[in-house]
Amino acid sequence: MARTELVAPDEVPEEYRDLFSEDYVGNRNVIRLFANDPPLLESLFACTEVMTRHFTPREEELIVLATARAYNAEYEWHQHVDLAHDAGISTAEIRAIGRDDFTQFSDDERALLRYTDAVASAEMTDDRYADVAAVYDSAQLVALQMFIGFYIGHSYVVRAETLSFEEGEFVGWTPNDQRIEKFFGE
Repeated sequence: MARTELVAPDEVPEEYRDLFSEDYVGNRNVIRLFANDPPLLESLFACTEVMTRHFTPREEELIVLATARAYNAEYEWHQHVDLAHDAGISTAEIRAIGRDDFTQFSDDERALLRYTDAVASAEMTDDRYADVAAVYDSAQLVALQMFIGFYIGHSYVVRAETLSFEEGEFVGWTPNDQRIEKFFGE
């Protein structure tokens, strides 16, 4: 459990309760943590919307998964496996990212994944930058860097709080069929 109290939706002022809706990400522990400061939670959602406005839902989830994997951020990975699936990322693709294997992705997605991995692991090269700069413009690249940094910062907070998974144990970097069935009912 978290070091700081997790707030229930009915404990926040009425004007912030919609932040717990499925339009956002529901009643997850990280939302309950940040709900200790409802204006902060609201601004985090707004900031995320600005950073991701250049990207499709699929690209957004590829970025989050690649950041989580590169940074060994288990909570973020665990939270986004189902969101990634909903954004059209297949189980095979999720497992591939978990193995750091980007070969099955398109050239553009591979450039995005490799760049994200390089930023999140602080191992940027000119080649990685050139590959992604061929796909995205400078505004998109700055937003991408900020979004990756946001999730790295997010993982710092989660680790400091020792935030637990809602469903018990970590789904794993390459979830087996039984774990996938539990997550998606496949």
